[in-house]
Amino acid sequence: ITEESTQYLLTKDIKIFDTIPVITLQDSDSSGSASSGDITWIDNAASQRAIISLSNSILGITSKHGGINFGTNSTPAVSIDSSQNTEFFGSISSTSTITATSYIQSDSNLLVKGEWCHYH
Repeated sequence: ITEESTQYLLTKDIKIFDTIPVITLQDSDSSGSASSGDITWIDNAASQRAIISLSNSILGITSKHGGINFGTNSTPAVSIDSSQNTEFFGSISSTSTITATSYIQSDSNLLVKGEWCHYH
């Protein structure tokens, strides 16, 4: 561990071995009302690759150079590519209204403004 002005530089991996491991990030705002912070991945060229941020109690996950994948049980669940196209690997259900700003497409049908249209 090397101290560099306002930060510590670790040149090895961190491994936490405990029954219930916890990593806590806590701000130093004495009022207790600060609600922001970042976890940033940076490559050797000092370019940001990915950021997990908390800003005004909203959690943001940003990939700076590619897509984002979410999975469960080591299986893909949702994938968002760098063009913001999204692929769901299972069923989608809602207890409320699903709204599309353009259209919803299935294997052979389109839902356009509330009407299903068959296409080939």
